Amino acid sequence: MVISVRSAEQSADKTQRLCGCFAEDLYSATTRGRWNVSKHQLLGLTLHHLVGEAEVVTILHRHGHSTYTRVSELATALAKQVPQQDRHCQ
Repeated sequence: MVISVRSAEQSADKTQRLCGCFAEDLYSATTRGRWNVSKHQLLGLTLHHLVGEAEVVTILHRHGHSTYTRVSELATALAKQVPQQDRHCQ
């Protein structure tokens, strides 16, 4: 409501997403990066997927986003889920 001058129910989807992103940045900043917020994890994972270079994720980490180690762990966990889901669907 502070950002959009409307209640969450009355705000547009884009406004709600932006407020959520802003809130995640505040969580991360106030905990000095101890909380792994989804925005930072997904940004690192997406850029690593698109570019395929650890250096890009390292540069992001210098600006307060995910570490390459965390992105690697997340990618591995997601890759392990695919075969398990395929077995359940058959």
